[in-house]
Amino acid sequence: MEIFPDEIIDYNKDVKVLSAKHWPINLTKPEFSIATSLQEIPEALKQYMRDSVLEVFANGSISYHVKGVYAGVKVEWRSATPKDGNDLRSAYAEGTKASLHISQEYGQKRPKLYVQKAEKISEKVYQTNLEQAIVRLQTDYPGITLSKEAKSTEIVIPSELGISHDPTFKIFLSYLVNMDMPKWEVPNTIAKYYITTTALEMAK
Repeated sequence: MEIFPDEIIDYNKDVKVLSAKHWPINLTKPEFSIATSLQEIPEALKQYMRDSVLEVFANGSISYHVKGVYAGVKVEWRSATPKDGNDLRSAYAEGTKASLHISQEYGQKRPKLYVQKAEKISEKVYQTNLEQAIVRLQTDYPGITLSKEAKSTEIVIPSELGISHDPTFKIFLSYLVNMDMPKWEVPNTIAKYYITTTALEMAK
């Protein structure tokens, strides 16, 4: 989990699901056919039909605490990708020195990353910390720069970095080769599924 990297999460004592809800995507038969290339809605899905509309409960939101830190997630699907863009995402994380925002709007092909100063830190300290952080990151992610805007600063990530510089897959392969899966992997996976299954029961 992003807010506690490399830490073990015990779902029995560290996690509390506060609220959850889910709601459907309402698909007409033509929308279903476009999305699946099937001409007919399968018999197994007929139980989810409401007045010739297929209700697919794929949308949901969860609010929860992890080690006392509030977290929330919301996923909302449409029947098809908008013509003026692709899948959209947004995220927000607030720290003691700064907050991070991932933002993407319709028509914007890639999300953008912004950092904003926390109220209790001085502008001078904030700028120094930010510039030092970028220098450190440029070792692994060459080409990233800062672009200052009115209320925040964008961390500009060159398109050529892309998925080829995503360390996740490389780290995972290293675990497989060296057989040294970290101690947090199993308990944190259990915690993740505890959150989602508890949320589903709560939403129902």
